[in-house]
Amino acid sequence: MLGIAGLMIALEGFKGDSWFIKYFRFVLLLASIIPISLRVNLDLAKIYYSYCISSDKGITGTIARNSTIPEELGRI
Repeated sequence: MLGIAGLMIALEGFKGDSWFIKYFRFVLLLASIIPISLRVNLDLAKIYYSYCISSDKGITGTIARNSTIPEELGRI
């Protein structure tokens, strides 16, 4: 994130005295990218695990009705 913000400032050019303010502004704007992508990744993994549990041949008659099953199994 810091590297991407530095790259954006370098591509724009280090003009004037306010380039460090723009750097911190880019860092703040990019700070929301990592948590959002991590949350999407975790939700997709939960859906995949629920699908795997539903389609498992060793556990007959199993129906995954929600995506919190992997978290509940982790608590056991």
